[in-house]
Amino acid sequence: MANLYFLLGERLELDWFAGQIIATKVDNEWQALARDSFLEDLEWQQRTLAIAALRHREREGNLVDCLERWETREAGLLQRWREMLVELRAGAAPDFAMLAVANRELLDLAQSSTRGGERPDAAAAAS
Repeated sequence: MANLYFLLGERLELDWFAGQIIATKVDNEWQALARDSFLEDLEWQQRTLAIAALRHREREGNLVDCLERWETREAGLLQRWREMLVELRAGAAPDFAMLAVANRELLDLAQSSTRGGERPDAAAAAS
């Protein structure tokens, strides 16, 4: 499980994203609390994603195959996350609004993954 957790973090560039969160300038206590919340959310999302990806492991299969099956199932949301990373890298240092939106993208991916690939907004529309 730990290997999958770190492999997933590497493929989704979550360490880079965590570094951006840590590097965000903090001007007051509320911003410091927001930054800590973003880091906690990121940690939870990475764990949730790793657990969801692990469900795609075949009995004797390796972790890379498992992760690739999960990536295929979540291709749309993963594309959105990768586009978000491109935008974050293209601009100046991210601010709290940008980090909040990026964290939301990861939350959508985590929720979709736990539902077996069903998009959160699609589930809401269906009910």
